[in-house]
Amino acid sequence: MVFEILNRKGLIMNGAYHIINGWEQADGSVRVWQETNDDEDRGYPTVQAQWETTCKDAEAFKRRFGVSRIGISGVEVTVSLDGNRL
Repeated sequence: MVFEILNRKGLIMNGAYHIINGWEQADGSVRVWQETNDDEDRGYPTVQAQWETTCKDAEAFKRRFGVSRIGISGVEVTVSLDGNRL
């Protein structure tokens, strides 16, 4: 199975991705939703997975997840906080 995603320039690319979306809550914590198509960390699409976590606050989110980047195995990692790409 081939997964198509949009790269930073809006072009379709076939490859592995990891999306990390954080949303600040009323109590200051950050609810985090993650999705990947490379749950086996092989650098290419393998297993689709989704999960949710929580961070203490926005600073903890930024320390834990960093910024959008190409991961060590070549995976496109997109990190957003409150809808803004980091």
